[in-house]
Amino acid sequence: IEAAYAGMKLSIEEGGDYVSSDLRFHQGLLRACHNRMVGQMSKALGALLRTSFEISTSRPDGPAQSLPLHRAVLDAVIARSPQKAERAIIVLIDGANVDIEQVLTTRRKLPSLGVPASRLKARLKAATR
Repeated sequence: IEAAYAGMKLSIEEGGDYVSSDLRFHQGLLRACHNRMVGQMSKALGALLRTSFEISTSRPDGPAQSLPLHRAVLDAVIARSPQKAERAIIVLIDGANVDIEQVLTTRRKLPSLGVPASRLKARLKAATR
C-alpha cells in the first residue's frame, strides 16, 4: 500500500500512470481486509475501481487533490486505527463521487431513443455544424 502511494505521488510530481498506482493502493487495502468474499470479487472490483479512477482523475488537479486523502487513509492503516481509516476512506470515496458526477454531468447528453428519427437527424445535423 505504501509503495502504491509512493507511485501515486511520483506520478503527480514527475508524470506517469497515476491510475495504475491508485488501483494498486486500493487493491492493497482490499487485500489487507482479509475478507474472503472481497478476495473472490477482486477482479470485478478491480475493473470497477479502474473505471472509477479513470473518470475521477480526468478532472484537472483531481489526483493532486486526492493525494492527501489517500495519505490520511494510509496513515490510519499504519496506525492500526480502523475508525480513522473508515472516516478517511469515506471522505476519499465521497470526493471521488463528486468528481465523477461533475465529469459525467459536463458530458453532452445523448438524444432519447424515444425521439422520432427525423428529429434525431436534425439534432445530429445541428450538433455537427
